[in-house]
Amino acid sequence: MILDILLDGLNSFFVPAADPPQPDNYDTDYHSAITQQNAIGWDNFIKGRWSKEWRKLQALHYEANPLAKPKQHENATAWATSLVRLMWEKWYEMWESRNHDRHGFDSATRAEKTRLQAMREIEMLYETAELIPHQTGSNDFFDTPLEQLFIQPTHSLTNWLNQWKDTIETAMDPKSELHKQLLSAIPA
Repeated sequence: MILDILLDGLNSFFVPAADPPQPDNYDTDYHSAITQQNAIGWDNFIKGRWSKEWRKLQALHYEANPLAKPKQHENATAWATSLVRLMWEKWYEMWESRNHDRHGFDSATRAEKTRLQAMREIEMLYETAELIPHQTGSNDFFDTPLEQLFIQPTHSLTNWLNQWKDTIETAMDPKSELHKQLLSAIPA
């Protein structure tokens, strides 16, 4: 039962639409632990900030079921400590896996991810070209056709971003001084 409650609580943290466990949905023995953990927060549960009631409940479980107690858990505190350690190890593994997916895991995949990210950012900026006031043929930002830009080496793509990204984003904002200057430069 404790495991079900803990999973429901963690689910309420990870799934925005999910409600935290409600004490009335569980045996009365668990009401205090659930109420306290809801007050502490399930985000804090992941950080190792648990209601003390969980250890008490686990100790009662071990007393009632001595064969259920694993050898590595001398007591309920050891159970809680090992569970926190396991959650942190799994959390780190997930973070590391996501980090490798996002940024690469060796120099070749990191270079590939860097290039793809630069290309995505440039493509998004090119899609905003019509939001920037300019005369036909006078927009320095987008002089190079996208297809031609993408055959350049990665360092050229990142240089382009470093040179133009902030300026383009500023020029898109109708309240910016740059946007107003570009508008006033267009002949009537």
